[in-house]
Amino acid sequence: MPHGTSCLSNVKQLTLAMLFYCEDWHLPARDLWMDAIGPYHRNRQLEHCTEVREPSQYGYAFSSLLERRELSKVENPSEQPMIYDSLNLARNASDPVVSLPKPGRHEGKNNIGYADGRASRRSL
Repeated sequence: MPHGTSCLSNVKQLTLAMLFYCEDWHLPARDLWMDAIGPYHRNRQLEHCTEVREPSQYGYAFSSLLERRELSKVENPSEQPMIYDSLNLARNASDPVVSLPKPGRHEGKNNIGYADGRASRRSL
């Protein structure tokens, strides 16, 4: 599987794990999101972008605009990025969706998981 496709699958699975988490809780704190959803996916490899080569780096961020919100209160969930490729390589990275790589790290595109549960690859 090409790396970009594998990464898109990771983002999709992390997005679904976040939705499962939200069935029990509200959206997590921005600096604990990976830790919060970990029990909902149980595969730590999902937390690492396939294009980020250093094992101690991650490559995904959570939208700080969603921190601690109820998922049902998110306006336009199909347009609201939730988990996405990020230049911030730290665990539990978050920001108001400003760290997307430009150009994207997957053939010029970025993988983005939305609050409605879908994931797609987009160029910005």
